Amino acid sequence: MSPRASKLPLRQITLGGENCDGKILSALSARYPTARITTIYASTELGVVFSSSDQKPGFPLDVIDAQNSSLAYKIEEGMFWVKAPGQRVFISTGDMAEIVDDRIHIRGRLDNTANIGGTKIRIEDIETVVREHEDVADCQILIKPNPIAGMILSLSVLGRAPVRDCDALKNALRHWCKTRLPPEARPAIINIVSNLDGNAAGKLSRAK
Repeated sequence: MSPRASKLPLRQITLGGENCDGKILSALSARYPTARITTIYASTELGVVFSSSDQKPGFPLDVIDAQNSSLAYKIEEGMFWVKAPGQRVFISTGDMAEIVDDRIHIRGRLDNTANIGGTKIRIEDIETVVREHEDVADCQILIKPNPIAGMILSLSVLGRAPVRDCDALKNALRHWCKTRLPPEARPAIINIVSNLDGNAAGKLSRAK
């Protein structure tokens, strides 16, 4: 998404490894209007399991069944399980998921769930809410140990444009979160940063 890359005549964009929300898909479509945008779901055990190119969040059930009719899948207690041809048992993917309007939505890794005040919080859900703010290009939630609360949430924000007043943006984001998130899901710490920590595969770092 760098300025130089936006000038390249891309024909195919493939996304995988991280949750892909509507804001990301819309931004890519606006920047590369002639490119085909494909979102894939893959696992270490099975490789690419299914994909979608309709530029909407989630994966339509009819497309999943058409692409891999021999694949069995289920969602139990919010966890996504799959069984490939020849396998006798279902394998947990480690991902949380739900079906909404005949689409499977992957909600994030189970190990990216924080217990804040006795309530389980999916950090990807918080990041999705924060990214909806018009001044946010991207963000990252980290779970930090705390001697009093046990765990707290720390939010790092990458501004859509150079941020001239960090305190003003922090206050705006606190209000944004207060009106859209329950108290236990609101970040205790907000930092405005120039880049976000990621690994070699481009995924956001989740190290505490």
